Amino acid sequence: MPHASRYSGVYPILYCYFTALNRIDDGAMTAQIEACLALKPDGIAVLGLATEIMKLSEPEKLHLIALTLKAVAGRVPVAVTIGGPEAAGRL
Repeated sequence: MPHASRYSGVYPILYCYFTALNRIDDGAMTAQIEACLALKPDGIAVLGLATEIMKLSEPEKLHLIALTLKAVAGRVPVAVTIGGPEAAGRL
């Protein structure tokens, strides 16, 4: 019998919000996470296509992961998409 994953259910994927200066908008991202958590999801997902994974630099990706983990603060599991055009660029 296959092992059941502890990850199941609904994981809303975060959109990436930017400031007028084209930087990740930490305040908007945190507000989005809180809005998602208020709906009692099974987890949160970040850095998928909706988060523009292929357009963010490695430092931006790392920043977004850290921001998400801090805002979620262990309340639900966090799924992170790992992607890049080449294996070397995948986090």
